[in-house]
Amino acid sequence: MSKVRSRRPKFLGSKLKSIRDRYKGSSLIQEDFASIIKQCLKAEFAESYPEISREYISGYERGTRTVPPVVLLAYAHLANIFVEV
Repeated sequence: MSKVRSRRPKFLGSKLKSIRDRYKGSSLIQEDFASIIKQCLKAEFAESYPEISREYISGYERGTRTVPPVVLLAYAHLANIFVEV
C-alpha cells in the first residue's frame, strides 16, 4: 500500500518560520516556540492535543511534516491572524 501525499500550500513552511521569527518582536529557537505552542494548545484543548517538540516545529517549517489543524490554529492565534475554515 502506498502513501498518498496530501496537498500542502507551497509556502506554508516559510510562513510558519516567519511567524516564529517575528513572535513578540524576537526570534525564538524552535524548542522555545514548541513550548509556547504547547501552552497555547493546553489552554484551548485541555485533554487532547498533538505532541509538539523542536523536531515537529522543524518538520513543519521544512515541509516534511503535515501541520495538524489545531497546531495551525495555535500558530494563527499567536500571530493574531484570522483563519477561515
